Amino acid sequence: MSSRSKMILLELRASIALPSIFRLRLLGKFVMRPVLTIYAEQFKGGNLTRADMAIGNLLGAAAGAFHYQLWGAAGVIVPDVVSLAFWLILAYGLRVPALPVART
Repeated sequence: MSSRSKMILLELRASIALPSIFRLRLLGKFVMRPVLTIYAEQFKGGNLTRADMAIGNLLGAAAGAFHYQLWGAAGVIVPDVVSLAFWLILAYGLRVPALPVART
């Protein structure tokens, strides 16, 4: 294979992988979330927040496994470090809100 055909295969692989990630996110958001929310409310202590956390854990683990399979440990660690740095820079200028005063 020439370098030109390798580039085309790499582009094809990337053009399939990226939309697949977005499809999984939309599947979780619009299909799994409503179903799990209805199902979670049947249990004691089950609510929308816990259902969202379960979906987030599931899709986060799937995305981590996908990145690890394609790019190894660096494919998981580097995006995590970059996103952590982004959120720390974003949160640097924020202040903690004051606690509400309880009325008696």
